Amino acid sequence: MAESKKIVIKNRYDEYDKLISIIDEISERNNFSPKLAYEINLVFDEIITNIISYAYNDEREHDIEIEIIIENDILTITILDDGIKFDPTSISEPDLDVPVEDKEIGGLGIFLVKKVMDSFEYCRSAGRNKTIIKKKLKQE
Repeated sequence: MAESKKIVIKNRYDEYDKLISIIDEISERNNFSPKLAYEINLVFDEIITNIISYAYNDEREHDIEIEIIIENDILTITILDDGIKFDPTSISEPDLDVPVEDKEIGGLGIFLVKKVMDSFEYCRSAGRNKTIIKKKLKQE
């Protein structure tokens, strides 16, 4: 049985709690393992926090649209925002062998998202960033 949920939050940190509570409900309703629920929360924490923190260069309120679809044992998360263009798929992997005090800031969160999910896509259309992230719910 397919499940689809659309959520719109504002580009404010206090909106993030509303999103996480919906994610937790979806995880519980679909009997996600604790590991999968953690991975999904990690994805939202990284992507949404980056959008709120860096996507806008004005003080106006903006909508961040999120669609979560579970169908045929695949979780698809689509995130749309009208922030500045940013392609998270173009970020190179951090050098994990560099001592922590010599590491450049940024990029580790996106690296983790790419590692825990099966697919990570980005495009820009009509002045909006569109990120699509997928995870197979049943691994072979």
